Amino acid sequence: LIMGGNIRGGKDYPDEPGYFSLEGLEAEIKPDETIGIVSMPGWLISDGVTATHSGDPIPGWFQYDEGVVEDTDKGEVVMINNQAINRDKIYRVATKVGDLTNGQSKP
Repeated sequence: LIMGGNIRGGKDYPDEPGYFSLEGLEAEIKPDETIGIVSMPGWLISDGVTATHSGDPIPGWFQYDEGVVEDTDKGEVVMINNQAINRDKIYRVATKVGDLTNGQSKP
């Protein structure tokens, strides 16, 4: 989960499933940002995406990969890693460390 506006998109990656490294992700982020792997419950992922995707665009809009599926009618994330979300499960998420505390969006 990365807040919008932070991905450079400077390289094309293969479409087939496979390995995407933290090094590859960091290459797409501004050099002064720190990427970390954090533990996050499913409910927080869903609520965070919903909060940033409803209403007018905001600076804290979350970007996510193709394994996350959002049901816009329900206003929630329904799949993570192409599997039904478990709101109580703890997921490992790559994100910018600064996005965890900058207060641009709820929750």
